[in-house]
Amino acid sequence: MLPVGSNNKSTPCSVVSSNCVSWQGPDIPCIGLCKGDTVTDVVAKLGELVCDINTRAADVTVNVACLGGGTYDNYNDVIQFITTKLCELYTIVDDIVIPAPISLICDVAACLQAEAGGTTLDVVNYAELIGQQYCILEGTVGTLSSVVSSHSSSIVTINNTLSTLPATYAPKNSAYVCLGTGTAALTTIVAAIEQELCDLEAVTGTPAELAAEIVPFCNLTNEPALSLPGTMASAYPGWKVTVSTLADTINNMWITICDMRSLVTQLQDCCNKTCADIDLGFFGVLNGSTLSIFASTGSVLPSQFVQCTSPASTITITDTSSHTATYTFNDIAGIVDGSSSRDFDLSSSALNLSEDFTISVNYCFSNSTSDLVCQNTITFPMINTVACPTVTLTSSYLFGTGEIHYSFPNIYPASATTKYRINVYDAGLSLISSFTTNVASLLGTPVVGNITGLSLGTYYVEIQILAAYTLPEPYDVVTRTCPQQEISVVSTSCVSPEPVTAFLIN
Repeated sequence: MLPVGSNNKSTPCSVVSSNCVSWQGPDIPCIGLCKGDTVTDVVAKLGELVCDINTRAADVTVNVACLGGGTYDNYNDVIQFITTKLCELYTIVDDIVIPAPISLICDVAACLQAEAGGTTLDVVNYAELIGQQYCILEGTVGTLSSVVSSHSSSIVTINNTLSTLPATYAPKNSAYVCLGTGTAALTTIVAAIEQELCDLEAVTGTPAELAAEIVPFCNLTNEPALSLPGTMASAYPGWKVTVSTLADTINNMWITICDMRSLVTQLQDCCNKTCADIDLGFFGVLNGSTLSIFASTGSVLPSQFVQCTSPASTITITDTSSHTATYTFNDIAGIVDGSSSRDFDLSSSALNLSEDFTISVNYCFSNSTSDLVCQNTITFPMINTVACPTVTLTSSYLFGTGEIHYSFPNIYPASATTKYRINVYDAGLSLISSFTTNVASLLGTPVVGNITGLSLGTYYVEIQILAAYTLPEPYDVVTRTCPQQEISVVSTSCVSPEPVTAFLIN
């Protein structure tokens, strides 16, 4: 809206009619005012609204009898009355004294005291606890309802099955029936079982009587075992320390009986065993220079006998050439079961390890209980099965001359009395070559060599084991001749020499 004059200035403005000035503000729907209306219309509508408000205010009638007042016809009196009442109300509220809250404690039911954590609880917590327990019970009842429903179906099935059962029955397995044969009614079968149980009880005693006898008459748990070291509990792993059933009692009784029988057997062995009860046999196995002695199957040495300290038991080995070696033979009892051997190192002996042996075991055992001493000599042969080495042969033929190459392990590397002889025979088994080595202890391994100057053809190579003697003068004795091995000397194709250089001489 544009001004056209001022009441504060002496100089008048140009006169413009209010009908020529338009309202540029927003629409005001509640008084019907729109943007673009003339100022004349705007002022007129505002004036009408003010007059209407005055008229409405003059016509007010308010009845406040419910608050202790009367009827008022203007707003000022009504507002004043309400203000006065509010002040009175504030005064009343300020004078109110609020008592301390009442604490309601309840005794908790016995079945809920574990969940409550005590015997008392306040009402609110008690109510919450009851609500929780109710929910749990509701879930449990639902589960039980399902179970009952399932059981009901099962009971119906059982009843239907029972209704189809026969009136009489035969034994389930006739091979184990002790109450009779054939078929009978259930009542008859039950009556027979009752009678048999009563008869059985009359023989064995009542359950109470059996239970009373379960407790050992004498507790042997910590008593020494008779036939083994330790107590009954430590010597026998199956011993029942705590006896609570008839089976436990019978178990311990059997162990006690066996322990007693074992002692009786030992006493019998102790008092009755003689030198004739010692039955020993031996055999030997030679591996290189180690002789292993085993007990023969069936050898018997009663446990009451122990080896004498003096005289000691010995073993004497004699070869074919009458050389001997003697060693102490300890713990003969340790090899009687055949699971182990006693080993003797013959490498430093004078024995010819390529020859067979005669072995003598001189033993002495004593029985400390009866003061019995048993001495005997057991002699047995040992055939030397490892005296021949394994020979490897190869041949060659070059420039009109044949050779045989041999190689074999030195199986007596520690022997100063053993030699090897290599013999070569032609196809007619005529000896064409013979070579004797030094003693084995001076040879390396393998033993290798060549037989040269041979023609084409078949040959046989033989290894002999010799025993070397020096008295009264040096000489060798053949102790073993090993099987001959065949080898052929064949012609091979010529190989051109390389490189070859040619020269032309003019």
